[in-house]
Amino acid sequence: MQADALYQRIVAHEAAVEDAEATGKSVPEFDPSAAIRAEQAKLAQRRRETGPTIAIEQQQQQQQQQQLEVEPNDQVRAVWDKKLADLPEEDRAVEEAALRADLQSRVALARAAEAILEAGKKKKEEERRRREEARRADAEARGEYAPAMTGGKTETKTETGNKMVWQQLMDRWRGQ
Repeated sequence: MQADALYQRIVAHEAAVEDAEATGKSVPEFDPSAAIRAEQAKLAQRRRETGPTIAIEQQQQQQQQQQLEVEPNDQVRAVWDKKLADLPEEDRAVEEAALRADLQSRVALARAAEAILEAGKKKKEEERRRREEARRADAEARGEYAPAMTGGKTETKTETGNKMVWQQLMDRWRGQ
């Protein structure tokens, strides 16, 4: 779009030059930065209309970048130094920047994977809790709830019976 606007300005300038030469007037000077200033003015107007949302988005992006920035530990730094020592001086800065970018991408990937795993754990826990509530509600509807042997929890009669049988078996095994 900016290139199209610049082309239109060039065409308009050429027409103005031809017209000035035909009438004997001075040739107008072409200012390519005028298109850039016009584009910047449009951007500023849009910022005024939309409010501080663009600035807020930029701040959020900067904060995210700062959170992702990780300094290499001593072991990684030692490996980097070995790699960089073999390179010519003019390539070292570029290679170090590439190594840092690689480290940042690995950290970002690890954090994203961690977030996905955490979300999966929460989802599984929620599902387990819902199944447990449904099982207990079903048992309660059938009238199978009885106080638990320990902790004051409520359990089904089957669960309580199983615990009692297990306790009797353990007592026999211990010789009591």
